[in-house]
Amino acid sequence: MRVAFWGTFDLGKPRNRILLRGLQENDVEVLLCHRQIWAGVEDKSRLTAFERLRFLSRVLLAYPGLLLGYLRLPRHDAVLVGYLGQLDVMVLWLFARLRRVPVVWDAFLSLVDTVVDDRALVSPRHPLARLLFAWEWLASRAADRVLLDTRSHAEAFAAAYRLPRNRVAAVFVGAEPEAFPAGPPPARVEGHAPVRVLFYGQLIPLHGVETILRAARAAREEPFDWTLIGQGQQEQLVRRMLAEVPLPRLRWIPWVPYEELARWIGEADVCLGIFGASGKAARVIPNKVFQAVAAGKPLVTRDSPAIRELLGEGCGVYLVPPDDPEGLLEALRRLRAESGALAGKALHAAARERIQPKAIGRELLKILESLLSHDPLFGLTAPGRGWVPAPRYALRRARVLALAGRLGGGRLLEVGPGAGALLSDLAALGFACEALETSEEAFRLTSELIPGVRIVPAPVADWSVAFDVLVACEVLEHIADDRAALEEWRGWLRPGGHLILSVPAHARRWSATDVWAGHFRRYEKDDLRKLLESAGFAVLELECYGFPLSNLIEPLRAWSHRHALRRREGAGLPEATAQSGVERGLEVRLWPLQASLPGRLLFRAALRLQKVFRNRDLGTGYLVLARRICGAP
Repeated sequence: MRVAFWGTFDLGKPRNRILLRGLQENDVEVLLCHRQIWAGVEDKSRLTAFERLRFLSRVLLAYPGLLLGYLRLPRHDAVLVGYLGQLDVMVLWLFARLRRVPVVWDAFLSLVDTVVDDRALVSPRHPLARLLFAWEWLASRAADRVLLDTRSHAEAFAAAYRLPRNRVAAVFVGAEPEAFPAGPPPARVEGHAPVRVLFYGQLIPLHGVETILRAARAAREEPFDWTLIGQGQQEQLVRRMLAEVPLPRLRWIPWVPYEELARWIGEADVCLGIFGASGKAARVIPNKVFQAVAAGKPLVTRDSPAIRELLGEGCGVYLVPPDDPEGLLEALRRLRAESGALAGKALHAAARERIQPKAIGRELLKILESLLSHDPLFGLTAPGRGWVPAPRYALRRARVLALAGRLGGGRLLEVGPGAGALLSDLAALGFACEALETSEEAFRLTSELIPGVRIVPAPVADWSVAFDVLVACEVLEHIADDRAALEEWRGWLRPGGHLILSVPAHARRWSATDVWAGHFRRYEKDDLRKLLESAGFAVLELECYGFPLSNLIEPLRAWSHRHALRRREGAGLPEATAQSGVERGLEVRLWPLQASLPGRLLFRAALRLQKVFRNRDLGTGYLVLARRICGAP
């Protein structure tokens, strides 16, 4: 794969360096097209008015050269716009479209979230806040995929800017192993020796430095030596609190070079993360946490959905409530008491593997591959992983999306997503998608192809009346008691919620394909309607899809599956069902023909004919839109 890394991104930030290195370590050819405009700017919030004006002119002067450089780049598969790229992605949008290249923007953070909600530099109603929101709203729509640093952050960003969930993805920040090598295991804190506590950062509200100082005040008589490194927005707060109550055991150092942080971490017994109570503090994992994990140091930080994506409580990790100095101090006391048990242990080994540049690059590469694998006509394609959209699936997909597009979004569950191809399209329509998949192979493939969507192998207890829409395509015929299955699905829908269901049509069309797939039955139109009504659904639409293309293809599929059955002799219905949604041997071999220009022209014609004949009982499958009847038992 060849990726252009484009923009005015700051290579002084570990985030950008790690993404660049991670791609290269995964054998991605990276075309660097960059203009350095951030030299000498450590804290962007501390620029004076004159410095901001001078910086803006530097930004604007960078773009002509960047755009000319981009147009001169050799052919590439995708373009990655690094952090901070809110303006970059809007400038690049048209030129990337002209080259027909998808754009991935590493937003990393929201300017509105940072400036308005977290740092409270302006009020939410301030004109600047509204301008920032409009700017990021446009920027997020100029990208085909938007990256954040955690799943929690990605979901919040999608909700704030009303993006389909599949338009955002998460990649951890990670740590640079040379800058933060794994140190020796923790040592026992002997006798009355002090515990050396380290915090470093830019002193922004998210860090919760006031919480740290209040904990240090409460521990004045206890054996804790505190080192605070940093300067920034809350610098005056630190000065005032230290003037009010001097803390002899706390040393404040305004700043140290990045290259020296590893030495300070190595000399500490425990590192502190963040303790702020803002929404952003719950959604992010800061650099300092990744760096402490990489170094193998005990860590105390606030509990949050974000940190739980990387670490759990225990074995050198202490998670405390936000803005809770007593909770922080109690965690340090526990650390001191448990230092003997932690002594000699290599901490965070599993998490450390996940935050190496190569692992970060591997996650980014999955996102790029999933973006490149979407065909506008056929949907998700992954021939390299052995899955392509069969013609019958692609015909059904077109009709499912036509029905789903009328439902207006909401929380959606797909039962039996197979490779997850339809989930990607449904998420693009604005649904918050989840999936239930019992096949191990299908579960693995869906997880790889559709990162970020919640997939579970068994029903979840909180699903009662939880979903607005339930989709089950080619699932019901695999279940012995189909009415019981429908009644269970109805229970997962909210009153008035919708069911989109597809099943194979006409018992007379039974063939080796049905045996190969593990079907119990095919359905007749009237029987299907009666079954749905008896299970508590009102049928809104019932159409027969696939005619005539699917009818022409079925004999070829049946012939292929007769041969496959001889090779699979002895397999039972569960094994057949597990493979039916992901096994695409014949389709992969024929994919070059299907994806060719003649194949595409033929398929477009088939889509039009299918639409014309959908109300005639001629096709190979039924597609139903039904509504849960309010008050049904």
